[in-house]
Amino acid sequence: MDAGARELKEESGIEINPDRLLPFWFTSSSPNPNRVLLFSLNQDVIKELPPFTPNEEVSERGVIFGTKGLSDIMAFPLHVDAAQKFFSTVRDHGDIGYKKC
Repeated sequence: MDAGARELKEESGIEINPDRLLPFWFTSSSPNPNRVLLFSLNQDVIKELPPFTPNEEVSERGVIFGTKGLSDIMAFPLHVDAAQKFFSTVRDHGDIGYKKC
């Protein structure tokens, strides 16, 4: 889980405790399974996001509140799949899909 917390900080500036991450979904890319994606859930609520500066890996940061329109804005289909998988377990998430922050 250390790698997940480190990657989040590098790409978004958000710091979290890796000990508070829970495994959520593991999958591999297709049609060639040459990448393994490990999705985790943070047990802590992040009340305020630090300022964001675009970098060579990430051009914008946002928060996903639902699944509407995600395939139009997300770069990778497996990330859309992960969001859909998560929101299928959450009630009353509404129609809002994404908000830049």
